[in-house]
Amino acid sequence: MSIVATANEINKDAFEVLFRELGVSRTIRFINQYSIGNSNYVEMKDKIFNGMTVEDIVSEIKPSSKKAPGKKLKLARKRMKKIKS
Repeated sequence: MSIVATANEINKDAFEVLFRELGVSRTIRFINQYSIGNSNYVEMKDKIFNGMTVEDIVSEIKPSSKKAPGKKLKLARKRMKKIKS
């Protein structure tokens, strides 16, 4: 990272730290505290968890030594993209 970081670089680094330290679910909950929006939670939830069972969701939340942190971060980014679209 350069000495003068862009806002995008800072945001990327911050999200990586949050996802790594808090996990996906707690990071999203944290971010939502600062988001003022008029979105529909039910519609957003349906987009994020479409086709997933409770077991699927729980397996993503539980820490696993088998999964590399990078893989969890990729999953988190994918879910965040679904929310924004």
